[in-house]
Amino acid sequence: MKNVQVSVIIPCYNSEKTILRAIDSVLNGTLLPYEILIYDDNSNDNTIQVIEEKFSNKDIVKLFKGSEDRGAGFARRERIQKAVGNFIAFLVADDFWYEEKLEKQVKEISNNKYDIVTCGYDIFDEAGLLVGTRLPIKNINKYTIHLTNWLPTSMTVFRKNLESAQDMPQIRRRQDYGFWLRIFKNNKKLKCRVIDERLGGYLRRSDSLSSSKLNNVKFNFRLFRDVMKYSFLFSIFCVFLNITIRILRK
Repeated sequence: MKNVQVSVIIPCYNSEKTILRAIDSVLNGTLLPYEILIYDDNSNDNTIQVIEEKFSNKDIVKLFKGSEDRGAGFARRERIQKAVGNFIAFLVADDFWYEEKLEKQVKEISNNKYDIVTCGYDIFDEAGLLVGTRLPIKNINKYTIHLTNWLPTSMTVFRKNLESAQDMPQIRRRQDYGFWLRIFKNNKKLKCRVIDERLGGYLRRSDSLSSSKLNNVKFNFRLFRDVMKYSFLFSIFCVFLNITIRILRK
């Protein structure tokens, strides 16, 4: 696996309660990445302090402090362009990995020359209770990715030199979905592998549940129409597919 160097990118904003767990989950893995790039989006809590207090002596952990709140899309794009690794793994500051997550993905990349490797995850509430699980479909391609975002941000590793892999859409929400849509559109021979295991944990925040559904519909339409440049009717059709899959997955 010497030919695979992974840079882990963790954007954070007011994440003092969860950021240490996220970073520790990477450092405690059975395979260490080449580097952990953290972008703090001008937090106004103690996020920076808790990171510096615990990881100031860890060369692998590199903290960048943003001067203004520019969103996760900007943070990820900025860090991708600075990353040394030939593969990138995102991790949301609220989420965490299980010990073998990265090792299993890198083995798939090394043995089978995949461009993207993803996996499933467990869903936890803010009390730490397991409230659900999620596994992607086995065949993710340029067609099925329009049904919904099958690639969980915190559970996916991808090749840095893919076309569009360094150009995260600069929208405040759903930029990760637009990122994957662009990559599948612009890389005709893309090889994507789904590991049929739950290899990490996702935090479901209660304060985002009540308002997220309608807003996600609006943001998905903007994504298809403005970012992907689809026609009005095809954008509506894609949003309809998203809603249908969301209902069926409940």
